[in-house]
Amino acid sequence: VTEPGSRSDAIIQSTDLYPTILSMLGLPLPPDHPVDGENLTPLLRGEKWERTRPIITYFPHNPPVHDWLPPSMAVHDGDHKLIRLFHQGEDGAHDYRLYNLREDIGETNNLAAREPERVQAMDRMMDDYIKAAHVVTPIRNPDFDPAQYRPAQIGVQNVGGQPRPPVMPDRVASRRVERHAGWVARRAEFEPVATGALLHQQKKGGFISHSGLQVKAPAVLEIQLKASANGPGRVEWRTTGEKDFAKDASVEFRVTASADRVSVPLPVPAGQTIDQLRIYLPHRGGPILISEIHLRGGDGSVSSQRFARDKE
Repeated sequence: VTEPGSRSDAIIQSTDLYPTILSMLGLPLPPDHPVDGENLTPLLRGEKWERTRPIITYFPHNPPVHDWLPPSMAVHDGDHKLIRLFHQGEDGAHDYRLYNLREDIGETNNLAAREPERVQAMDRMMDDYIKAAHVVTPIRNPDFDPAQYRPAQIGVQNVGGQPRPPVMPDRVASRRVERHAGWVARRAEFEPVATGALLHQQKKGGFISHSGLQVKAPAVLEIQLKASANGPGRVEWRTTGEKDFAKDASVEFRVTASADRVSVPLPVPAGQTIDQLRIYLPHRGGPILISEIHLRGGDGSVSSQRFARDKE
């Protein structure tokens, strides 16, 4: 019934074959027999056809594919595709990847942070499917070891069976220290490596601190880093003459696994001198590699710390 050599840009999935074959054979679906696919018969006859429901793709395990994903679920609706990575976000929440496939067929530009309402709407589609299909969903692993996890390899294609590139640099020292490059770790530890220092955080609430900076505001904090997962960060500051950190003397920022530098303007009144900083970085997803930290003042003053070892 299909014209030889004809083409179609309609998006279909393998579950569409079952209702289509039954329809072409003139056989009805069994009573009370829900299916995920849709009947493609009009499409095969060259007629106009549009999908009435979004495409759901679900792998509640680690499928042996070259471009690896952890347990994930995806919904493809119109031009957009949303991927839910189960329990990959901050504090065990889900992490999301949103793509506009019409503009970004390679899925390189994650729009989740820019379009939270679309993420919520498409996430509800997945929740509805989970309830309707009574599927099993992954639970958090109580024995999860962040040190053994490599989230930066998510979606990285392993071409030709070649070893995947390491997420973090090879260790040049196994020791962990509390102080490095003038910074002090609290509820965390530094592990010096060739290209910087790996920050291992023992639990939520860990931070690094540096005092005696003496940088004039307004100021911008710049951190060169490599994180394995997305997550929130925060900077707190104390100005010269203050004994404690004021409640409003802080600013939040976002760390993404795709970024190599974070720039955070500090809303400190001009003329004041920043003496001490505390930096809170995402504690989930394994250690964070820190290469450099710069605090630049509006008057040209600067405090710079290089975490990498000098080449011998």
